[in-house]
Amino acid sequence: MLIIECFASLFTILAQWYFSKGNSKTGVRLALVGQCFWIEFIFGFGFPDLPIHYGLIPADLTIGVIHLRAFMKQVVR
Repeated sequence: MLIIECFASLFTILAQWYFSKGNSKTGVRLALVGQCFWIEFIFGFGFPDLPIHYGLIPADLTIGVIHLRAFMKQVVR
C-alpha cells in the first residue's frame, strides 16, 4: 500500500507542477492518473483487510470530476 500512496502523491505533485508552469494539458492527464491511485488508496481494492477511508471520498470524487471535465474540454477542442 505504501507504493500506491507514493504514486498518488507523486502524480498529484507532478500535476500541480505542470499546472503552475502553464501546461494544463499534461497537468490534467497526470491528475487523472493520480486520481486512479487515490481511488485505490481510498478503497484498497487489492488489500481487502484494510479499512476504507470514507473521509477522502467526497474530495476525491469532486477533484476527479473537475479534472475529467477539463480533460473532456481539451479533447473536444
